[in-house]
Amino acid sequence: YCGELNKNFENNTIVGKKLRCLNAAKAGYSTAQTLIRLQFDLLAFQPDMITVMNNINDLNVNFFPNHGNRTNYAEKYLAEIFADSPEFANMPLLRESRVLIAGYRGVRQVQRTLRKWIRMEEKGEPLMVFTNETIPLRLKEQFRRNLKSIVAVGKTHNIMVVLMTEPFLADQKKFEIGFGHEDYNKEILYPELPEFTRMLEEYNQVIEDVATEENVPFIDMYTFMGQNQSYFIDSAHYTKEGEEQFGKIYSERLKNTVTNTLKNIENKKSRGNNKGDNNRR
Repeated sequence: YCGELNKNFENNTIVGKKLRCLNAAKAGYSTAQTLIRLQFDLLAFQPDMITVMNNINDLNVNFFPNHGNRTNYAEKYLAEIFADSPEFANMPLLRESRVLIAGYRGVRQVQRTLRKWIRMEEKGEPLMVFTNETIPLRLKEQFRRNLKSIVAVGKTHNIMVVLMTEPFLADQKKFEIGFGHEDYNKEILYPELPEFTRMLEEYNQVIEDVATEENVPFIDMYTFMGQNQSYFIDSAHYTKEGEEQFGKIYSERLKNTVTNTLKNIENKKSRGNNKGDNNRR
């Protein structure tokens, strides 16, 4: 959808300024990784605006067993699927070369992808274990704090932060297509789809609340994308039509946000100049 925005604004400007969108997202990232990436990578680009859409990757941290009563995201992101396996530490040669490290991790990713495909081909049915027991959202406040921290970093560096809810298609078949073949499924229990949807909406509400509390722009992509089957490959990823629709909404809403923000800035400058003129009189 970032590409769609660039296409939509290729020959257009907003208040004399041209927009260019760079996609800095990474698969599997939660707000924890977004916060780190913002601080250590994205600030170097000196962006005028960042749009943030995190939900599902944060939400499913709650489904991992909490062995150590931790209050952070370690239970999920220390799992082998996300972290380097222990044998990595015993390979001195790998540790000395960025190229070899990148190659090693690339091979591991290919292996995981192949295993996923093989499971899909051999088993046909997705592997998801559901529970009717209540799963507490023990990390919801961590999610809220991470969002607030992202906004705080943006404000400190005069970057406009736009928070967006995450779309989700509440369809059982597509839910299982999207989540049913993950390597970590053997470690976690999923809530049934209606409960998962309720939890996701609760996290989306946190996003809206933070936007209101921090007085930053908000785009409700969850509502705008709705439950149109043709927009979704699975519950969380988009078809070409879905990408185009997302990009159209994204472009329109950002145009309104940027236009209103720049106009407010100009109005404040104008009021400041007028006040200075009155003082001189």
